[in-house]
Amino acid sequence: MRCRAKTTILILYAIFVFASPVSGANVVTNGDFEGVTPVMIDLFSSQIGAWTATRDSLFESFGLTIYDIDGAGPSGPSQAFWAKAGDVVGTVALTQDVELFTGTIYSFRVDIASSVASGVNSDGGLINLLLDSSSLAAYDFGEISSVAPEYAMLTGTFSVPASGTYPLSIEISRQFQVSTLSPTNYVDNVYIGDGVIPVPGAVSLGFVGLGIVSWLRKRRVV
Repeated sequence: MRCRAKTTILILYAIFVFASPVSGANVVTNGDFEGVTPVMIDLFSSQIGAWTATRDSLFESFGLTIYDIDGAGPSGPSQAFWAKAGDVVGTVALTQDVELFTGTIYSFRVDIASSVASGVNSDGGLINLLLDSSSLAAYDFGEISSVAPEYAMLTGTFSVPASGTYPLSIEISRQFQVSTLSPTNYVDNVYIGDGVIPVPGAVSLGFVGLGIVSWLRKRRVV
C-alpha cells in the first residue's frame, strides 16, 4: 500500500511539473506555420495555409524557413515566416480572418525576431499586429548588428464590440529600400485565445510528463 501511494505521488508530481498550462483554443489557423507550403497566387502574393502573404514591391521577399524564434528560450528551431521588407513605403503582410465573440477577453502572443548577416543596420524593422486595421501591439527593432539576432514578443489582451469575423494582419515594414544585405524579420507562434497564453515547447514537455507517468506505471507492475 505504501509503495502504491508513493508511486501515485510521483505520478501527480510528474503531471504537475511537465504538463502544459491550460490555454484557450487558438483562433488563429496555422499560427505555428507547421505543415504548410507557400503557394504563389501572383507576383505580389502567396497563400501559406490560412494566411495570405503579400508584398508591396518586387524588391521585397518572404517565405518559410526553420528558425529558432526566441534564441535561448523554450521554442527551439521550427518552421517560421521570414520577410525582407522595405522600399521606403513597402510592407510585407500576413493576413487571415478570425472568428471572435463579444464578452470574451482574448489574449494574444506573437514571437518575432530580426537579424542581419553582417555589419550594423539602422532599421531592423517594425512589426505591427492589427485587428480590423487597428493596432493591437507593435515593436520597432531599431538599430541591429550582426553580433546577435534581436528577439521580441507582441503580447496583450483585447475584446471585440460584436461577435463576428475580423481581419487579422501582421505587417512588417522598414523605412529604407530593401537589398540582400537588409535585415530579415521572422514571425512564429501566433496565438489568440481566451485562456492562458501558451509557452512554446510546453506541449512537448507535457508529452515528456506522460512518458514519465507511463514509465512509473510499468516499473510498478514489474
